[in-house]
Amino acid sequence: MKRIIIFLVLVFLGLLTFFQYKKFRKFSYPNSYDYVINTQEIDVNYYEPTLVKEYFETATYLGNFAREQWTNFGIDVLAPDMEIPQSKNAAQTYQTMLARVKFLEAKLINSKKLKQQGFDNEAIAYIEKNGISEKNYALHKLITGKTFRKGDKDRVIWEIQKLISQKIQPIRIDGVFSDETEQAVKKIQQEKQTYPSGVIDEEFVKLLLK
Repeated sequence: MKRIIIFLVLVFLGLLTFFQYKKFRKFSYPNSYDYVINTQEIDVNYYEPTLVKEYFETATYLGNFAREQWTNFGIDVLAPDMEIPQSKNAAQTYQTMLARVKFLEAKLINSKKLKQQGFDNEAIAYIEKNGISEKNYALHKLITGKTFRKGDKDRVIWEIQKLISQKIQPIRIDGVFSDETEQAVKKIQQEKQTYPSGVIDEEFVKLLLK
């Protein structure tokens, strides 16, 4: 009888130790609560250094936050008890930070890809702030601060005519702002529900590229 009691006690202690170890391992570094920082594919020399810093700090803090919640409050942020407000809030905070990290990482990965294509920080900042693709960067830079009307001749007009022919309707591509080009510009402006001025400027280029 004594041996049976001793055996049961040992089994109980063994199970207790096992589950405590599993809990310890679950939140010990590294684990599924820690974010793997992507140092190989991101642009660490991004034009906004504060965002790079935020990415590293938030990604690093994710695992620490999960461990703090478990150690101090017994909250598992990946399997929370949604009936308990504190547990629900902790899980939401974790997910918000995780989403921010992924958002920043996507920006930094895209920036590195653009640099591999030959764009510098100034160009990348322009692309992002104007919400354009890298393919349209050159055209945007050409049109910046300029306005063209019927009768004008310019390389920009040639580029615009080419785009109109590709995206809207076939027109003559010769770099001359003709009656045909003006009518095409007005038609696009009307379809986009803006005043049909028939003028090519930055705003028109944005309409055309949408």
